[in-house]
Amino acid sequence: MRSSSTRSEVAARSTSARSTPASTSASVATTGGGGLVRALLHDPLPIGLVAAGLLLGTYAVVGLTVSPFLITAGICGAALVYWADRVLGFSPEDRYAHPDRVAWVDAHRTWLWIEAVGLVVIGGVSLAWLRPETVFGAIICGCIALVHVVPILPGKRRIKALAWGKRSSIAAAWALGAVLLPWVEAGRLDASAGLLTGLVACRFAAVWANLMMADWADRPGDESAGLPTYSAPSGRMVRLRATVASVVSGMLIVVLGGAGLIPPALAAVEAVGAVALAVAVWTVEPSRDRHHLLLLDALIGWPVLTYAVTMV
Repeated sequence: MRSSSTRSEVAARSTSARSTPASTSASVATTGGGGLVRALLHDPLPIGLVAAGLLLGTYAVVGLTVSPFLITAGICGAALVYWADRVLGFSPEDRYAHPDRVAWVDAHRTWLWIEAVGLVVIGGVSLAWLRPETVFGAIICGCIALVHVVPILPGKRRIKALAWGKRSSIAAAWALGAVLLPWVEAGRLDASAGLLTGLVACRFAAVWANLMMADWADRPGDESAGLPTYSAPSGRMVRLRATVASVVSGMLIVVLGGAGLIPPALAAVEAVGAVALAVAVWTVEPSRDRHHLLLLDALIGWPVLTYAVTMV
């Protein structure tokens, strides 16, 4: 779920931190594992699979018929949003915060462009089978996800320059897309407002917890680039806040199950995922080894197991 000021912003705000990527990478979390782990961590395609997991989870808990075209479009769309962020250089501070990612992208640029063409073609074909309202909603979600990298604030500053800006825009995009798009595609206008609000808040809280951990790992590199955007005073406080978000996510899904808005058994499966995320917050060390972020991302895709339960 990791994401990323214009180059002029970084240049202007980093005059007191002239470190090169090579000199700053020692203070930035390293990437553990071999080539496969690095590919899973840096290639945007796995992010699309997380999106598929969230969409399938929505289909499971609300009982809608799965649209394979929406799932396919969701995979391609989410992957392309992250592809644009990582490959097109929207975030030049990544050379400080993510030197290993930048190196991997540079070494695999040909493959990434081939991958992008495939995603555009497959995603485009899938979009042709979706309702126009669904396509419009997906575009809105993509814009929400990327708005934090656009210099729309006074002084050509980005929303990412605010401590809460990046996490809010990304979490909102994931939550709204994962919950609302299946309903829109199904043409259902009879959804309970309480159900939709609860599910959106549940997904938002879980993604927020993930981003809290990822942003803390990015902090040394962002500060080297002159972007001290993190408000938490310590790693322990980050874990506490991420834990609270995870617990809130679990509590919301339990409330939905207790109110009969979703099947209690499926609410229990979802709650286990929230507990697993809370436990992971205290066991992983993404600030030391970035491959731990893979576990946090996989737990965001936990709802795919909820869908699997309905298939048994």
